[in-house]
Amino acid sequence: MIPATDGWLVFGDVATAVAALAALATVIVTVVLGLRTARALRDVGTAASATARELRDVGTAVRETATLTVDVVGGLRESAEWARETAELVRTTGQEAIRAQRDAERARIRSQYEAIGRLVEEIFFAAYSEMPGHANDWMSLRNQLAVAIVGHKDELPLCADVVLSNSKMDAQGKAGRARLEAPTAIERLLRSD
Repeated sequence: MIPATDGWLVFGDVATAVAALAALATVIVTVVLGLRTARALRDVGTAASATARELRDVGTAVRETATLTVDVVGGLRESAEWARETAELVRTTGQEAIRAQRDAERARIRSQYEAIGRLVEEIFFAAYSEMPGHANDWMSLRNQLAVAIVGHKDELPLCADVVLSNSKMDAQGKAGRARLEAPTAIERLLRSD
C-alpha cells in the first residue's frame, strides 16, 4: 500500500512490491539516522570526557558541553529534515515506478496491436492478389496471425475472426472488415490515460 493524500491506495503485485521497497527504504533511513545519532552522541560523550579531564575550570567545561549539545540538537533537526526529504523521494519514486510500469505495458500492447494490424493487412492483400506459385501465401500469414492474436481476441474480435478463414475469398472478406480494428484499438489505448 502506498500512502495517498486521501487514504491508502491498493495496487497489484508490482505496486505491493514497490510499496514494500518504500517501507524497506524507510526502515533503512531510520536505521541510518539512528546510527548517525549514536555516533554523534558517542563523539559528544568522548569530547565531553576529554574536555572534563583536560579542563580544570568547571564553568568552561559546562559552557563547552552546552555548546556541543546545541550542535547535536541542530544535527538532529538536520537529520530529521533529511529523513522527511528521503521519505518524500521514496514515495515519489514509487509513484513514478508504477506510472512507468503502466506506460511500458501500454507500449507492449500497442506494439502487439500494430503487429496484428500489419498481419491483417498482409492477409488482405495476399488473398486479393494471389499470383501463380504463391497460391497459399495468405495461409502462412493467417497462421502467424493465429499466434499474434493470442490474448487479444476479446479486444480485436474481427482480427481474431480472420484466423478462421478457410479460403482466399473468405480471408479477403474477413481481413477487409478487420483492417481498421487494430488502428482503432490503438487509438483507444492512447486515449485511455
